[in-house]
Parts: sequence; structure tokens; C-alpha cells
Amino acid sequence: MRCASDRLHALAAAATTLLMLLAPGTARAVELHVVAHPALKVSADDLKEIYLGDLLFAGKVRLEPLQNAAAQRAFVTDVLGMTPARFETWWAKKSFKAGLVAPAALAGDRETLDYVRRTPGAIGYVTAPPSGVTIIRTITLRTTAIGETR
Repeated sequence: MRCASDRLHALAAAATTLLMLLAPGTARAVELHVVAHPALKVSADDLKEIYLGDLLFAGKVRLEPLQNAAAQRAFVTDVLGMTPARFETWWAKKSFKAGLVAPAALAGDRETLDYVRRTPGAIGYVTAPPSGVTIIRTITLRTTAIGETR
């Protein structure tokens, strides 16, 4: 009887662990890939300047940074080192002072990748493993649930 009890206890512990791993709010790693049009020549060191409107051209090509609404919070926090509110404030001031417009926001990975593939100068970020684009940087994020980041 004791042996069956031990097995039952081990099974219950394993089931509890599995439920905890699958439950919302459980941490899991997600990669964020910063991507660019294949002909665009920019480096990971340029990202902050590009997304803050301080670097507008790569050679003769006008840069078109994009925001991916599904991953924006993670990108702004982990790559730019800002809160989303500070990023919005930055662009409000930049728009007023320099007449620039904040990077356009697209709905998700598919829209971002499609736009980057067909637009010279485009740069964006996605969570899905990309193809047909240049990967500039890959960042591992720590998420609490699908679509939700720190």
C-alpha cells in the first residue's frame, strides 16, 4: 500500500507542476527578432537612434521603423530601455519640435514581416522566427503569459 501511495503522490506532484507550467501567469521565454529589409544595411547599435527618430537614413535609403502592436511593450522596454509612456511622450515632443512622426504600428508579426519584406528601408520586430528578411538582433524576453510581457 505504501508503494501505491508514493506513486499517487508523485503523480499528483507531476500533474500540479504541469498545470503550473500551462497556467496563465507562468513565465516562459520568448524571442524577439529585430528584422530589416534584405537590402538595408543597419546594425543592432543603430536601433535606439532609429526608433527615437535620431537616425533617419542608412546611406541614401530613408528608414521606415515599424512598431508591432503585439510586441511593442517588450521592444520599448527591453531594447529602447524606456517605459511605453515615456516612448509616447518622446514622440509627442519629437513630432512637435522636429515635425517627425512616430513609427507606424502594425497589428502583429505577419503584417510586420510582409511590410518589411516589400519595403526598402523598413525595419521592425517580430516574435515568430522570420524568413525573407535580415535579422539584426534577437533578444530573449521573459513573458508571463501569451501576448503579455513583464
